[in-house]
Formats: sequence, C-alpha cells, structure tokens
Amino acid sequence: MAPSFCLYMFNCQCLTSVFQVPLGLIFKNENVNEDMLEILQQFHGYLPQTHNGGIDGQLFSGDQLTIERAVNMISSVANGYTPKDRLEGINLQLGDWHAAVKLLSVSKTILKN
Repeated sequence: MAPSFCLYMFNCQCLTSVFQVPLGLIFKNENVNEDMLEILQQFHGYLPQTHNGGIDGQLFSGDQLTIERAVNMISSVANGYTPKDRLEGINLQLGDWHAAVKLLSVSKTILKN
C-alpha cells in the first residue's frame, strides 16, 4: 500500500516495478574517427525495432564538434548493405541549449520594443 501522501489517480502505475538496464560507459574518444564509429555503432544497438523489422529512429544530441564528427562518420558508411551498416535511425541534433535560450531572450527583447 502506498503512503497516504502519494495517493492520486495514477497510483497503480507508480507501484508497479520498473525494469531498468544500465547502459554502461563507453571508453572511447569521440575525437578519433575509429572510436566515433564504434560509439555510433554501439548507440545504434540501443535503437528500438519496429514490428516489421525496421528501425525506429531516435534523436541524438551533442555539441557542434561532436555532431560534425558523427555526421561525417554516418556519411562515410552511407553505402553499407544493411540499415545497421548504414547507421540508419540515428538522427543528429545540435544540443546547443545556451544559444537557443539566448536567441529566445534577444527575440523577446526585440519584439517587446
């Protein structure tokens, strides 16, 4: 039974056990091309599969240099035979949060005036 302070309409979902899998550490250097390829291949192994055997693409974000290296590595294996060889499903996104916040604050200031 849950304590009385946490009773709410989704109580039964919260009391069920959760299956967690630790992803571990990757001891690779993203500045080295071969290591970056191994990092992306390991990430690709975590992508969910669709019901027909395809790959459900997911977003991966990083700083500008990491994204540039990842794009170059994905481009270098783009002629692979299988989706796994081509690293399909890894959708890269620039994770420069500070620049986005600054852009929004400046645009808000401009629009106020």
